[in-house]
Amino acid sequence: MKPSLPPKVSTSIDRISAATWNRLIDCLAYGMSHPRGDGHTIFNRLGDLLTTDRRNSSGSGESPLVGLFRVTDNGDGTLTVGGGYVNRNGLEFFWWPGNVKLQAAAGALCICTEPKDKLGNWTEVTPQIMAEPNPCAYPVAEITSENGKFIIEQYPVTVAMIFRSKRCTIAEL
Repeated sequence: MKPSLPPKVSTSIDRISAATWNRLIDCLAYGMSHPRGDGHTIFNRLGDLLTTDRRNSSGSGESPLVGLFRVTDNGDGTLTVGGGYVNRNGLEFFWWPGNVKLQAAAGALCICTEPKDKLGNWTEVTPQIMAEPNPCAYPVAEITSENGKFIIEQYPVTVAMIFRSKRCTIAEL
């Protein structure tokens, strides 16, 4: 059974009661026995860093992680994707300004761009929600739907790395 945290206080504290201390120890013991989180209120999303679903606790509609490619639920069935750095084939490195709205849906929210010709030109960078990422679609968040609400699992992305390559025809000889 998951223990409950002690209540928040608004005044200064000069000592902790035994009951409050024991509730804190129970919470710590629960966290230590569930290192992967419980999947409902405690999540292990960022490589052994336990987080909570702040959206449920604060009601703000924002994803729990703040940074590049920040995904925000607008509350009207749309998401806004913030800017971040994009690297295309290791040759181009630039800031994509973001602030793009798209229709919310379940899937991998990816930063997408792909080669459009043999001259080295690429399509515009766009965010898209896909079933699975691919070499031209770098995942920055996972969007799930539960009870009519969209839940954003933001990934800690600093650079969307887009690498498109094909098998060399000379290598097939």
